[in-house]
Amino acid sequence: MNEIKFSHKYKKLKNPDGSIVEKVKLLDVWFVNLESISKQFINFDTDDGLFQLPEKGNYMALIFLKPSGSDLCITLRSFRPEKFKHYRSKIGEEFQIIFV
Repeated sequence: MNEIKFSHKYKKLKNPDGSIVEKVKLLDVWFVNLESISKQFINFDTDDGLFQLPEKGNYMALIFLKPSGSDLCITLRSFRPEKFKHYRSKIGEEFQIIFV
């Protein structure tokens, strides 16, 4: 099974009942520049700075569907052409969430 790693149990990974999501389905991957993303979204993505992102740079937004079928989880990852291609090839597949 595919894996996606997180360094913390972010709020975005929680189900409505407060439990942590174990698996998610990749819906899409977008190229983004950090400097074009709102501070509000950065705060949401990092739980108000729990993880520090640089102020600018090329990143990917990975959009996952939680098992509930109605909740999304979006995460930012640094852009590398090979990783972008890898994630694009995995759209529609499930990913196991791993904490490191």
